[in-house]
Amino acid sequence: MSKVDASWGIEHATGVLEQILSKYDGEPIAIYGAGRHTQELLADLQTQLGAIAFVLDDYPSCDEIHGTKVVHPHSVSPESVKAVIVSSNSIESVLTQRAHAWITDAVNPPEIIEIYKDDIRPRLNILRPGPLPLSYDGSLILNPELSEFKIPEDGPLLKYDINELPPTHLRAGYSSNDQTYINSGKTANQVIRNLLNKQDVNPETFDSIFEWGCSTGRVLRHWSDIADKVRIWGCDIDAASIDWCARRLCPPLNVFTSTTQPSLPLPDSSFDLVYAISIFTHTPELWDMWMMELRRIIKPGGWLCVTIHDEQTWEYCRETPESFISKACPGLDFANPLESAMLSYGRGPWSQVFWRSESWRHRSSMYFDLVDYQPMLIGKQAVALHRRPMNLI
Repeated sequence: MSKVDASWGIEHATGVLEQILSKYDGEPIAIYGAGRHTQELLADLQTQLGAIAFVLDDYPSCDEIHGTKVVHPHSVSPESVKAVIVSSNSIESVLTQRAHAWITDAVNPPEIIEIYKDDIRPRLNILRPGPLPLSYDGSLILNPELSEFKIPEDGPLLKYDINELPPTHLRAGYSSNDQTYINSGKTANQVIRNLLNKQDVNPETFDSIFEWGCSTGRVLRHWSDIADKVRIWGCDIDAASIDWCARRLCPPLNVFTSTTQPSLPLPDSSFDLVYAISIFTHTPELWDMWMMELRRIIKPGGWLCVTIHDEQTWEYCRETPESFISKACPGLDFANPLESAMLSYGRGPWSQVFWRSESWRHRSSMYFDLVDYQPMLIGKQAVALHRRPMNLI
């Protein structure tokens, strides 16, 4: 295996587990955690399940997963296996503590392996998750030491110039044609302004605007006309993109590197407007926690504008199989209607996520009031304009 999918989900876990199974060469291994992560993991390992002795779970809700029995830790001895794989990409620390408690009294305790933790990288030669430069073909080089990312020691902080464009590899997959790149960002920016204008809101009256997932400023740069009186902020998980922005577009813009976890280093009620273009289209997990975090940093009465793939995007993929979105989802059958409330192909930043519009309306209403919804408004994505209720709770 030479590459790991950038989603850092099942594809990553499957690759690591295959290496672990090879390392132990048929000796029995246990998996701790019988949740969705394990269910999908074992589904991907149908031909290699023989080495998985059992799945441990503190509150078993089923007897088996894909033919592998699920047992309570108290019912089996830790010495019956050679390793324990902690299977979760969201509560790994909790399951790890439980796994350590299970092996406490073992004379020959099995090895506990956290497949998303940094310290496994030297042993299995894999890349850790977190904010770091991503490749834009949807994959990451397995060994990060073979790639290079550095901030120049004395590189100049250049004066802002809207005509300064990032290199193609830092455009998050958007056009390599300079004019098309500029126009696409300008169009998205204008869509946001138009939606606010429909609500008799002028962004020039705002104190602050924040773009969640700004990359190298494709959309963010087009607030430059009001940046002398409105604080313009952006963040992204790609460190190289943020460094480029910091050197080329700041000031008057402001940027910082964020993570894939739903936490932002910003005070409560910081912004009049937060927007996210092509972010929830790649956020299959923790999306609701991100909605709560975005709600936290938006002022009461403030605005949230996001894009999603909906059933009209799905229909477009059916009619246009050569499109980028269609090709990114070779396992989806677009010939059939989108029946799930939300459907994801892949995990993490390079997944493709589809929502039924009524489902987005319903689920997002727990955090915001939906003010406007326009399908196929930015590219092939729907745009949803939300408002944070005036109450502080």
